[in-house]
Amino acid sequence: MNSKTAAFITGTLLLATLGMVNPAMAQQHEEHQNKQEQHNQKAAQKTQQHNDKVQQHNVKQEQRGQEGLYQERGRGRLSTRNDRRIPEDRFREGFGRDHYFHVNEGEFRSGRFEFGGFGFGFVDPWPVYWGFDDDVYVDYVDDEYFMFNPRFPGERIEVVIQ
Repeated sequence: MNSKTAAFITGTLLLATLGMVNPAMAQQHEEHQNKQEQHNQKAAQKTQQHNDKVQQHNVKQEQRGQEGLYQERGRGRLSTRNDRRIPEDRFREGFGRDHYFHVNEGEFRSGRFEFGGFGFGFVDPWPVYWGFDDDVYVDYVDDEYFMFNPRFPGERIEVVIQ
């Protein structure tokens, strides 16, 4: 066998080998791409599910905000006008921003609380962001009694003496 024939046979064997290996490599590459695509699809589904949950949470928070950020007591509103007043000297001794107390959840759910020897009823609902362990105080503003939470200046709940 001469060198040209040997080179031809070697080249043919090499091409044949590459031709056989190449489809196998192509199949492995295709399987790898399919697995990668499946993995990407699962990851995209999980991401979408997470985003859906976040969106649902945000919608609920937004709805809660649009509903006034208040917990409902399930009772009708009390009349905001009554003629009951705390005598001025007793008010100065035990009420106002220097006299903090806490309203517990049971008092809130019953719609009334006791403080300073007086019973009060809630006119407004309890804001959801006020805690039952927050300091609160009752003050007299514009001929009405209000409960204030110093953590949220400007926010108040109207209350009446019962």
